Amino acid sequence: MWYKLFAFHLHTMLRKKSFFFALVVIVIITAAISLSLIVGFRGIDRTVLSPAWVLWNGNILINYHLPGIISDYAIRLNLLMSLIFPFLGALTYADSYYDQLRSGVIQEILSRSTRSAYYTSAALVVFLGAAVLTVVPYLFEQLLLLILCAGSAPQNAAGTSALQDNWAYFMDLPTALWGLQANHPYVFNVLESLLNALYIGAFSALTYAISLYVHINRFLVLTLPTILLWIGLEYLFSMLGLDSFTPRAAVINVWSVQYLVYFLALLLLVVLLLFGKCKKARDVLA
Repeated sequence: MWYKLFAFHLHTMLRKKSFFFALVVIVIITAAISLSLIVGFRGIDRTVLSPAWVLWNGNILINYHLPGIISDYAIRLNLLMSLIFPFLGALTYADSYYDQLRSGVIQEILSRSTRSAYYTSAALVVFLGAAVLTVVPYLFEQLLLLILCAGSAPQNAAGTSALQDNWAYFMDLPTALWGLQANHPYVFNVLESLLNALYIGAFSALTYAISLYVHINRFLVLTLPTILLWIGLEYLFSMLGLDSFTPRAAVINVWSVQYLVYFLALLLLVVLLLFGKCKKARDVLA
């Protein structure tokens, strides 16, 4: 039964207009900002440009010796993505409980299945939908940069070592990943994209889990967790001077301890909220 419910939720999500709306919006934003960077390179000698993997948003903020035009691009794209991802991630399927509660579909489903199967399968679909929404623009941006920029730096052809070319990135990376980042930077970028996707997926799953308890209207279902937890924590830690502990900082550096703490905390909250709802004795409409 669990697999049938999972297939039902997945099919429903893929039929939702809001899922494709969120996907199109984030791709258009990514393309527009990425192309604005490329336009800024007009008249610049190609041999002095960084390769596509360096210009990728996930790497730019670490490589602080890059020219101003590139760092400005990184700040714009990163700020926009870190603010818009939680809202768009919720659009994928986080409001499904609200919709199915209003339509009465949930009563029919729960009459033939268990609450735990229904809630956990829906939460997993929300997680996967938001993860796809997150990873697509990161990969799309890298593809655009590969089309419009060099795949490798000219100095690599001159025989400089990977350590010289990549020194800025090693400062924030676990030692075990140095070889991967130096020798296979595009594979490394894909891995970083997946970690970002897991983070936003977990946050969107939390949005769904909260909606099981607070479902007054669709606006609150989609925005309340982001406003209270994401923006609220961002403001609180910034005011306390703890910028490295904000949710946005965890997105910027997925190799940090902060990322792991946030990710595990999100998963724990999701599990606790789902467990509490499954054990709730009152009627599902309460």
